[in-house]
Amino acid sequence: MSSRSKSKKKSILEDDKIDEILENITLKKPRNGYIHFCIEEVEKLKKKNKSTKIELKKSSSECAKKWKDLNDKERKKYDEYF
Repeated sequence: MSSRSKSKKKSILEDDKIDEILENITLKKPRNGYIHFCIEEVEKLKKKNKSTKIELKKSSSECAKKWKDLNDKERKKYDEYF
């Protein structure tokens, strides 16, 4: 496979790999509201698509767009998670 083909390959992980990565992350500071929001959105995507594969770039951009559209009251819910 050429280096071009490798670079165009989509970043797709299976649910168990994502869960394993999340479990092994050592956080230096508490999660912020945006992180809590993204975790919730990824779970919704998993249920909606009934797929074991999620494209990271697509899910990240969707989370960012939805977060931007939230008003202050809705964001506060996520900021007060912990």
